Amino acid sequence: MSASEKLDSVQCLRGFAAMSVFFFHNNFGFPLWSDNATNAVSRFIGNGYLGVDVFFVISGFILAWVSVLGKKSGATSPIEFGIKRFFRVAPAYWASMAVMGYIFAIDAPPEKLFQMFAFYPLGDQIPPYLSQNINPVGWTLNYEMAFYLIFGVSLVFGRFALAVASLSIVALVFAVPLLMGYPITVTPGATLIPFEIRYLKLITNPIMLEFVLGILCAWLFSTLKYRVGSLQAVMLSFIGGALLFATYCSSERGFSVIRAGIPSAILLLGLLLTEARGIIRFPRFVVMLGDLSFAVYLTHWTIHMLFYDHMKPATGIAPYYGQTIVITAVGLTVAFYWKRFIEDPSATFGNHLAMKYRTSTQALSQIRPKRVEY
Repeated sequence: MSASEKLDSVQCLRGFAAMSVFFFHNNFGFPLWSDNATNAVSRFIGNGYLGVDVFFVISGFILAWVSVLGKKSGATSPIEFGIKRFFRVAPAYWASMAVMGYIFAIDAPPEKLFQMFAFYPLGDQIPPYLSQNINPVGWTLNYEMAFYLIFGVSLVFGRFALAVASLSIVALVFAVPLLMGYPITVTPGATLIPFEIRYLKLITNPIMLEFVLGILCAWLFSTLKYRVGSLQAVMLSFIGGALLFATYCSSERGFSVIRAGIPSAILLLGLLLTEARGIIRFPRFVVMLGDLSFAVYLTHWTIHMLFYDHMKPATGIAPYYGQTIVITAVGLTVAFYWKRFIEDPSATFGNHLAMKYRTSTQALSQIRPKRVEY
């Protein structure tokens, strides 16, 4: 989102999702006053991968809001949308793969590198991962790009784009299995369709439904923004937060549209409505974490591997807390400069290209052929 379009509630939830994944992959330990308290915190951090579910819901909201619902001039054109999203994600992701490949001497045949760069799943990973990448978080970006493709094509339909994108995803997840004689499921790790083409496995995985939840959240926010009272907004935030907290504290494992996606959407909608009512102001530091979320997400595996390959494992209370502080500080510092020198310049260049395209098309549309008199 551009600076004028940013919503602090969205940024805060993005920051939570990024740090959730960051803490999960670094397997931080927090020794507390009792074994029960320590185990409870460990279980919460051990479910930090659910930040991916939160990210997908937020992504659906952002695209729906920025490209359609939040624009007074109508839906963004598909080409302008594609330019912006490509330069927002691809160059920074490619750079992260290059850095990891160099530091850790990770290589791959040219055809596999091309597939990774093209966001095509490769390997025989279980669902919903379905892919092996130089940067291990790449499997989630394969889903993001698949959603961008569906959403971008849907923008051809203008104000009906959100309905078309949502129905397309729902059809892929539910109609395709039924047509092929397979049972339907909403569990991302339990898809049963034996497609030989991996991309079909990806776009029919139920985790794609979380983008639809984000789109629905954007539509509800647009509809209810000035109709919901302060108490209802706060209660919605509390319900969504409580449900998501319960999922993080649960011993049940696995990505889940029901247990994580729906609570994330309820929480996001509640926070948006609460912010719109002027009830809450989010701390600047938490908003900043949201700004850094993509950079944190792309770089944290490199930080993790460097520290755990070259540092002694933490043993004891002081080392555990020291490890957490040092790795988190280094991770956020690296993310800050990654965003400043890699992510932001690429996104700015993409916005510039999109603006040039928009200006050119507007200029061409204003050209009228002169009437020739005979």
